[in-house]
Amino acid sequence: MISGTQAHSEIPAEGLETPYGHLSRPLTTGKQVIVLVASFVASMSFGGWVAVIPGDLSSAAQVILHIPYILVFFVGYSICVARLNAIAFDGIGRSLIKMLWNLIIYRKEPTTLAEVLPSREKLLEMLVKGQRAGASFRGVSWPIALAGALCAMLFESAMPSMALAAMIAASVVGLGHILGFLGRRGWLPFPEND
Repeated sequence: MISGTQAHSEIPAEGLETPYGHLSRPLTTGKQVIVLVASFVASMSFGGWVAVIPGDLSSAAQVILHIPYILVFFVGYSICVARLNAIAFDGIGRSLIKMLWNLIIYRKEPTTLAEVLPSREKLLEMLVKGQRAGASFRGVSWPIALAGALCAMLFESAMPSMALAAMIAASVVGLGHILGFLGRRGWLPFPEND
């Protein structure tokens, strides 16, 4: 598969329109790590910022309010990595399994490397699908926001419980969309096997 550095040099700054969708130019690895750390810190801090708004929440409730934001980060990142692994298996793993099957059962060796490795067009499709996988944060934020809103309705506060629940739900979904934006644009690093 094309490495992050190689993809960065081959994709124009404004991105690339492909038959599979828009492919954004990823940030360099150093910048991706900075964005990742900033996203993690923001996810941890978001709960504290939201917990201050009602002003009279107990310390236990304030701690509990951190959980949905951290969950959006970790669950979204995990789902995104799982989707990337599925894309890699679909693009490369199937051809390797087919090659091994032919080698073991039929004693037929591949004649060229092109029979085993995906074409440049298939790699381009995999890159677009990989960037789309970065939007996993959006989808995961909705059920977490609902659970956080239901939990927030149980807190004792001078703020009406429905307003507190709506604030929690909106901010969790907002964080999911921000992280999804970063992931979809290739601004978050994902594990690579070199």
